[in-house]
Amino acid sequence: MSIEKSEDISRRHESLPLGLVLLDIERQRVGKGRWKLSEIALVHSEGEEHHYNPARSILNSVLEKIEQSEIIIGHNIRRHDIPKLYKYAKRKQPEEIDAKICDTLELSSLFLLGQPQHKLNKLYRKELGLNNPL
Repeated sequence: MSIEKSEDISRRHESLPLGLVLLDIERQRVGKGRWKLSEIALVHSEGEEHHYNPARSILNSVLEKIEQSEIIIGHNIRRHDIPKLYKYAKRKQPEEIDAKICDTLELSSLFLLGQPQHKLNKLYRKELGLNNPL
């Protein structure tokens, strides 16, 4: 990757509107029916955050950014990512969060009628075996 492209990538958050947050989490199976939070990716107008095996203090910091945001965008964040973050942090999710969510899973069902599933296919996951939420 050239230096110019690298700098563009490291500054991609600067074009985001204030109050917008992009969110993705990843979990790992740690036993039968048991999961742990393994990664959180958060992109906002002030920067990008990528946390591996986040501690509760990191969870609380991420949740504060979510609560202070005006719009939260992500895939399957209404019924999965955001509730899981609050569960792992052992905090109650504020009711007003729901009105801020723009869930691309819900949007895909409106635009891709009749599809058997609406999961987010990440090409790098299939080709490289990677799972990078950022």
